Amino acid sequence: MSAFTFRRLAGALAIFLIVGCGEVSPISTTNNGASTVTSETTSTPVSPVSSLSALCGMTGYALYPDISGIGEFAWASEQIVVGTVSKQLPSEWSEPLTVGMEKQTGGVSRTITTDYVVDVQSRLRGVASDTVTVATEGGTIGDCTIRNPDAGTLAVGNHVLLFLARPEAMRSSQEADATTVYTLVGGQSGQLIVLDDETVAPFMDKSDRHPYRDLANAVVSALHTGSPPADMNLPAVSLKDAPAAATVTPLGAP
Repeated sequence: MSAFTFRRLAGALAIFLIVGCGEVSPISTTNNGASTVTSETTSTPVSPVSSLSALCGMTGYALYPDISGIGEFAWASEQIVVGTVSKQLPSEWSEPLTVGMEKQTGGVSRTITTDYVVDVQSRLRGVASDTVTVATEGGTIGDCTIRNPDAGTLAVGNHVLLFLARPEAMRSSQEADATTVYTLVGGQSGQLIVLDDETVAPFMDKSDRHPYRDLANAVVSALHTGSPPADMNLPAVSLKDAPAAATVTPLGAP
């Protein structure tokens, strides 16, 4: 499905960088689970953050390992589903983020996360369940709002195609079930809006639309090869842990 273009090449897990207006944060990137910290500087330095309230109103940006095509998206995902977002759960403060960021931010490196429940209509990959829960970065708690434009823009009522996964360490220690919470593979790149004409498109550019059936067939075909692409930047999820659909079900089918 080489004709389908994702607007941002991305991987399964993001590092959330909280910065103020006009500032550039130190950057923590991952490579197959390993963390490294590099820095970018501008004429306006990053201000130390000494309390959670100081994070309110800030914007975060996410960095992801590169993915070279739909085959990697398919193999990096535990769940690939079409469904409708039915519920937004209360936002929560995250646990401390990447090791090493506390020193860069003056002691606080957290964000707000918001979970959404998606009623599953059809599944291209993954353990069967009627719903999936998706965690996104950003949200509002009381008067405090943190935004992350790269992390995804789910909302109740959205009809979506989602590529979902968990960190590799979590996959190896706990089997997926109906209570599992997933994250979007590649943030914004891991979610596509399903349009009324049964095409799919990135949330940020609905003019870049392509037939759902073509994309779904490309996903299933990539998985049915039995082997993930060489030199993936993210760990592949085995077909034993997340089986592929045998065929593609049309969106209008029950």
